[in-house]
Amino acid sequence: MDDAVDVSEGDVKSLICRAFSIIVSLIVASVAILAIGHFARVEAQQQSYTVLYNFQGGTSGAYPYGGLLLDSAGDLFGTTDDTAGGATGIVFELSASGSFNVLHVFLSKPNDGHSPKAGVISDRAGNLFGTTFAGGRSNAGTIFGLSPAGKEAVLHPFAGSPSDGSFPTAPLLAGSGGLYYGTTIEGGTFNLGTVFEFNITTRLLTILHSFGGTGDGNEPNGGLITDSSGNLYGTTAWGGANNCGTLFELTAAGVETVLHSFTGTDGCNPYGSLLRNTAGDLYTTTFNGGANNLGAIVKWSENGKEFVLYSFGGPDGSGPFAPLIRDSSGDFYGTTYNGGANGLGVAFEFSNAQQYTVLHSFTGGTTDGANPYAPLVRDSSGNLYGATVDGGNPNCTNGCGTIFKITP
Repeated sequence: MDDAVDVSEGDVKSLICRAFSIIVSLIVASVAILAIGHFARVEAQQQSYTVLYNFQGGTSGAYPYGGLLLDSAGDLFGTTDDTAGGATGIVFELSASGSFNVLHVFLSKPNDGHSPKAGVISDRAGNLFGTTFAGGRSNAGTIFGLSPAGKEAVLHPFAGSPSDGSFPTAPLLAGSGGLYYGTTIEGGTFNLGTVFEFNITTRLLTILHSFGGTGDGNEPNGGLITDSSGNLYGTTAWGGANNCGTLFELTAAGVETVLHSFTGTDGCNPYGSLLRNTAGDLYTTTFNGGANNLGAIVKWSENGKEFVLYSFGGPDGSGPFAPLIRDSSGDFYGTTYNGGANGLGVAFEFSNAQQYTVLHSFTGGTTDGANPYAPLVRDSSGNLYGATVDGGNPNCTNGCGTIFKITP
């Protein structure tokens, strides 16, 4: 007969408490492990969302691909690609009071550009500068200027490979001394894109780098950013070691370095420009790749390490073309072209604590926009403004596009 074990009531209670404590600890640990791989998602919160303007098509504008410029008075400036009704693009102003003005209609003649894919920038005198995707003498795009009085001039018609770029899709970056910087998706030595410098005084354009060498990226769709030393940073949508695109640096001395070649699992096809913090870390979005191959938010650190901060999943958005913007608290804001509750894109916030929130899922139709391509802009009160390529007025296929406002 086995020896009996004398267990008191107190011992039983003690064992039960210890077992319960172990179970709770295991649950907490499991949750923590899951949290490491999947940052918190928050369903769309109630936001104040307003469609400020519905594009009408034709010479009134349609299909705004470029980002918006917000001035100190609260007026918005931008461009439309606008092939509806025979027009070939416009530059517009939407005033803070809601008045819409067409500042220039591109004429699609040999001496004018057409089909701008990027927004405009402004100088202190109120002149606007931008690029058109096509038009000009070689139909390879242009750099243009537009005075406050509405006078437009082609400052440079792109001529294409091998000595010039062609087909710019990104906004210009203003430097010092009348110098502007930009990219083209084709042209250059290999006809795979360029980085250029343009002197607005002499109207001399210099190719700083031709993409397409061994291991190099190609097709830089996004714009450029710079640091205090004059180095330029950008992305290419394709090329690199895995043909998923690259992050690159171009020094002030003209030396280009591929900082990172995307692999797919860490993102693929970055179409937007970069965002850089004071520590030198770079942030961007990728249209494809990530855990679900639906795009990602990524960070490249100064020490050469790259991190996927968030992988899009579909209902929370997918396929971001636009770059990120950031507020003073370190929170990011952006858009996706696809995904969301209706498959027509979302506006989102990705907080400094790495919590993802859908601010708005676009519904399309005649009452809302659809498929935002351009980046958001933010005013001093925290309001966000953006544009959608589709949705709104039915004069165009899938709608002519909208301008919207979100108050988080």
